[in-house]
Amino acid sequence: MNPEFKGAHLLRYSLATELLRRGASLDDWSIAPASATDDDADLRQGGYRCATAHRPAAAGECIMRKSPVTPSSQISLDQYLALRRALGVKLRLPGRLLQSFVDFVDAAGATYIPTDLALAWATQPANVQPAQWANRLGMARRLAQYCSASDPRTLIPSPDLLPYLQRPEPYIYRDEDIDHLLELARQLPSATGLRPHTYATLFGLYVATGLRINEALHLDCDDVDLVNGVLTIRESKFGKSE
Repeated sequence: MNPEFKGAHLLRYSLATELLRRGASLDDWSIAPASATDDDADLRQGGYRCATAHRPAAAGECIMRKSPVTPSSQISLDQYLALRRALGVKLRLPGRLLQSFVDFVDAAGATYIPTDLALAWATQPANVQPAQWANRLGMARRLAQYCSASDPRTLIPSPDLLPYLQRPEPYIYRDEDIDHLLELARQLPSATGLRPHTYATLFGLYVATGLRINEALHLDCDDVDLVNGVLTIRESKFGKSE
């Protein structure tokens, strides 16, 4: 088996396995098991059913060919997003961007994902950092890897097709930096007097707990146990609570 196709199969099987471990059933998600051989390269695990042009559909089969109702690329995207989100990945912005990518591919009349269209879509935004182009190409690449398990025509863009400079080394705040930041926060102007205390408390919470930005902003009164000194973080990364 082509190594790229094998990697795509392993990705799909690992996601499906994790989904089942979380309590989903095959009937709930319509994930039909299939053998990882060269003969089943056009089989797709998923909730949609579509037949090939030359034979009846097998269980859970869907290939990247044009459907008379819904483009198969759209079906593949829906399956991909549903599976990733079922595992706890929210994919809010990536979901919207991938939708625009699928629309771009369909508008070009392609029935599978070619590298040139993925590259053209990734570099569409003008006046942005090269890292954003590489990030967009990475999204398209992961979708292409998923689709390649059902359609061997799919071309998976190389991960180094759009090289970019790595992020600069982060600045690590020293204790005196933190003290100065908190002092400036306490001096913020406020019509009600709450603003300086709010920001000083928020910054101090980040320093003391290492919370992500949105985790702290989404805290509610019921999440704070002042008696036992416990914070409950709900819907954190991968949809988990801590």
